Amino acid sequence: MNVKFVEFKKIFGEKHLGIASVILDDKILLRYKILPGKDGKGFYPKPGSYKTENGQYVEAFVLDSNFVKETIENVIREHVRQYLEEGIPF
Repeated sequence: MNVKFVEFKKIFGEKHLGIASVILDDKILLRYKILPGKDGKGFYPKPGSYKTENGQYVEAFVLDSNFVKETIENVIREHVRQYLEEGIPF
């Protein structure tokens, strides 16, 4: 399994901080919303979602493997932290 961080785009005026993109196995582009932690400190990645006819939000994709999910989220956290805490331009 190969996970490459592509970019982080900061979003202003929304409840999420931005969008992080990664490529899985040089084939699949995945985008995650970066949401602030409940206490205002930290952040966490969450897959994009869409609204169903019932008005419920459903994740746009689900990874079947917890190992793959955690690996991708760790790569995202590592790179987004650099953008947010160290002021890397985006």
